[in-house]
Amino acid sequence: MTNEEISRAMAGMDSRAKSNTHRLDKLEARQDNLDTLVTVVSNLRKDLEYTTKAVGEIQSDLKLLMSAPRERWETVLSVLITASLSGIVGAVLALILR
Repeated sequence: MTNEEISRAMAGMDSRAKSNTHRLDKLEARQDNLDTLVTVVSNLRKDLEYTTKAVGEIQSDLKLLMSAPRERWETVLSVLITASLSGIVGAVLALILR
């Protein structure tokens, strides 16, 4: 190889080295963005787990709150029926014992 051929080959290698350096710089930036994205997704997963747990607790509390008025209503009905039956039995006994 002559000096001129070596010089052209070196110029080509220098050009490719600059191109590769530029591509590596872009690749490093993309990798940094990817690392940031992975961190964000990991944090979102943790937040989603917390939110899912909180929603489950809210659902169970809501079911409890929704069942409380029904239980009170059943108690009121039970008291009314018992009072009515007691009144009827008391009236019948009063008529019998006269």
